[in-house]
Amino acid sequence: MLWKVIMNALLTKEKMLSYGMNIDPLCIFCKLKNETVAHLYFECSVLRCIWGNLVAKISDDHRFGNSEVEWDLICKSTRWKKDRRTIFFFVIKKYLSIVWEERNLRIFESKCRSNQQLWEVLRSSIINGMKDS
Repeated sequence: MLWKVIMNALLTKEKMLSYGMNIDPLCIFCKLKNETVAHLYFECSVLRCIWGNLVAKISDDHRFGNSEVEWDLICKSTRWKKDRRTIFFFVIKKYLSIVWEERNLRIFESKCRSNQQLWEVLRSSIINGMKDS
């Protein structure tokens, strides 16, 4: 999933539109901006609090900004010590997967979890994944 996000290879609504599909381009979460990879994961006002909580627990000095600032954080993390870097990428991968899963549930199955529920799913997934490692 991380590779697909970095390479902008996810089939977002923006990408579907570029393929000529007739769809609503708006983000399924905020319904204010077109769905792009950058918007979905780092800029969406609905998901921003989840991303903010997550990064605040990993990076002490991070100041939130646009998607370029968030990509910069991901790039800087490659220079962190191995243990911290491993945890960071593990957590990021969980976040990306859970947001994509929720997006698909909302689009294709008309199911919707609250941000609190998403946070709990993410938290549990991270804790259980750390136990399994």
